[in-house]
Amino acid sequence: MPAEFLHFRTPFTVKGFLLTALLAGLTACGGGSTSEDPPAKADPAVTALGLSAGAAFGNDGRLAAAPAGASAGTFYVDSRVGNDAHDGLSDTVLGTGQGPWRTLARVMQSAIGPGDTLRLGCGSEWNETLRLPASGSPGQPITVTGPAAACATRPVIDGSVLLPNSAWTAHRGSIFKARLTAPPLQLTSGERTNWTEAHHPNRGHLAAAPDSPYLTAAADSAVGLVDGRPVSNTIVTGSDLVLPPGASITPGTKARVRIYSWTMEEVAVSAVNGPVLTLAAPMNFPLGAGWGYYLYGQLWMVDSAGEWFYDPATQQLYANFPEGSVRSRELRATVLPVGIDLKGLSNVVVEGLAVRRVGVGADLRSSSAAVTRDISFTDIADIGVDATGSVAAVIETSTFTRIGTDAISGWRANVGLSTGMVARNNVILNSGVLLLGERVVSQPRLSYAAIYGGRNATVTGNSITNSGYIGILVLANSVVERNDVYGACSVLDDCAGIYTQSSSGTVIRGNTVRHARGAPLGKPAAQAFTLAHGIYLDEFVSAALVEDNTVFDTDNGVLLHVSSHNTVRGNRLYGNRRSQIWLQARGNEALGSGDLVDNSVVDNQIAPLVPGAAGIVLETGHTSTAAFGTFDRNRYFDGLAPIAVRVSTASGVRDFTFAQWQHGPEGNLPLGRDAQGTATSAAHYTTFRVTGENTLPNSSLLANAVGWSSWTPGPSSGEQFVREACPAGMCLRYAAGSTLGAVLSPNFSIVRGQWYRLTVDLAAGQDGQQVGLVVRRGGGGTNGFEGLSDRGFTVTAGRNWQRYSQVF
Repeated sequence: MPAEFLHFRTPFTVKGFLLTALLAGLTACGGGSTSEDPPAKADPAVTALGLSAGAAFGNDGRLAAAPAGASAGTFYVDSRVGNDAHDGLSDTVLGTGQGPWRTLARVMQSAIGPGDTLRLGCGSEWNETLRLPASGSPGQPITVTGPAAACATRPVIDGSVLLPNSAWTAHRGSIFKARLTAPPLQLTSGERTNWTEAHHPNRGHLAAAPDSPYLTAAADSAVGLVDGRPVSNTIVTGSDLVLPPGASITPGTKARVRIYSWTMEEVAVSAVNGPVLTLAAPMNFPLGAGWGYYLYGQLWMVDSAGEWFYDPATQQLYANFPEGSVRSRELRATVLPVGIDLKGLSNVVVEGLAVRRVGVGADLRSSSAAVTRDISFTDIADIGVDATGSVAAVIETSTFTRIGTDAISGWRANVGLSTGMVARNNVILNSGVLLLGERVVSQPRLSYAAIYGGRNATVTGNSITNSGYIGILVLANSVVERNDVYGACSVLDDCAGIYTQSSSGTVIRGNTVRHARGAPLGKPAAQAFTLAHGIYLDEFVSAALVEDNTVFDTDNGVLLHVSSHNTVRGNRLYGNRRSQIWLQARGNEALGSGDLVDNSVVDNQIAPLVPGAAGIVLETGHTSTAAFGTFDRNRYFDGLAPIAVRVSTASGVRDFTFAQWQHGPEGNLPLGRDAQGTATSAAHYTTFRVTGENTLPNSSLLANAVGWSSWTPGPSSGEQFVREACPAGMCLRYAAGSTLGAVLSPNFSIVRGQWYRLTVDLAAGQDGQQVGLVVRRGGGGTNGFEGLSDRGFTVTAGRNWQRYSQVF
């Protein structure tokens, strides 16, 4: 029967109320009502366009130290009632000179030492970095925490400055400029969560790939040698590089280059010679034809809504406003490089805080036994917690939302690996990528992993949703248990939800890995396929245990590449797009027959569901897979995809049913081939599946708004109904004027008695906006717009884009 997809009724009669909505499709599936909670509304006390260094702390302008003998005690800082001339020994003002300090800078002038506690005031907010003057000691750490009593608003470090309407002056068209003394690391706002640094080209420049942000290298770049390594220091541009009138590529223009599937280079242009861009420094690898790149860092690139550029010479920030005019939208510039700085310290615990809009959330580099616990990291421009080169760092029960690169980092070049990291019970959403639905809306940049654990790491109980590259990366003697990883490999691929390389003794147990996306954009046509795996043991991994994991909707559920003496046991692997288990031997550095031997694959449930997918793939560039290992007690669900095993050798590719794999004589196959294994095809039961699409699509709004309309019960002054650009491409913006209003979607058909999931992405003009969603008849004949769902839907929307779902 015909039905309307979505019906908004706003309980507001205030003229000018704004509701911006991107409307998604219906998907038939089970589950409950979900929504992503928006972060707490920011209201920092910064009004100047820059950060001050703080006021003088004493009457004589000097910083007073804490009293001698105050160690092993408790100190207090409160931005609202504190004074840096106080003694810092109480959380309330008791009298002259008695009470909390005001600034975090004052802490660095104190005598805080081992065993002491620093309490930060409830509801306090600082626009400065938290640093400590000393380390703790084993058994007597320094603890930084919130108030002793329950606190409704946790202490906040906010590294941004507000850019009010009055700061902006017109530059050209919809581009405005404001003076900003500190270079911004990012721009954020309530409605457009993260604005984008100006770049060229914009998405949509390729009709065949409208989501691609890349130009294409037209030819192989010249190759030179640096320390014996082949490298390139040029980019050969092609006909797809079309500059707007008056624009030119000048020295200093920057570029990001996808030089391989798994990495990206950031470079600067030093000269332009016809189609050849010469770079200021060579890339780390040679650049081949067909790989993607994009340009950024020039004022002329500020040509689309939500883009910005900063000119350090003039201290001018330029921004392209979506409506063509400045609106009050809490546009904020992140200018503080670090929120919490524990670099080089030992035995320090920081807990119970919120850190938002800074460059790096917490710097734990080269620290020892540093703990960050129960911290909310939001809108971080670069790394959430940088623990590179640290020893025994603990990052636990924290949330990471919209992180520029890695949420938790245990490695960077020239710094070193972390050792003994514990990353436990954290929730990570959008690390190294921003998405709206399944569509990447952030500009591609290099990231490594949502959690990069390093050596001897323990990574347990974490939830990761959407990462630009790997979900969890660990090295030797690590434990990865009970994590949920969804949406890995969204920007780069040759990647996995859980990954280890060149290591031994690692345990990967009890994890769930789902929906590793892969990133084919920016790759040459011959390689424009996804390489997004579930669990990946890459190059000379040995003595690893992969046990009791669930992996589905990845390219290959478990991949062993040039790795030996490992055990893959008791896993549930289903619906992976190419294979459920892939053993690949490409090299023969250690063994002439191939460097993949003596692996044990036992007790796994293997269910290929995608047409053409295989249960197990054995691949070698040599003649035989006989040494790959043993296979036994595996159960093959082969009713839908009958290929139990696919074998690829130098002589060709062969597919085996389970019976052929188990019993067929073949000297180049492993000797142990599931003597006690089973296949569901032998049970002679009927196999069935859903065929065709299970999505009821509406108009995508990319081309037009045909079928969409608005409704009010009577004349409504000020009502707006506009199709316009938004972070996802094109959206509907609805302002409900002086009366209640509704947005109606195109009609579609649903069937009584079936379950559906209604999904909508939307942002409201203010936080806490109640939006009602109604599925009802479309009218006509004898029906009168009756509701068709078995329950009502009302969501509480905010100014940040969120996805809301409800099953009915």
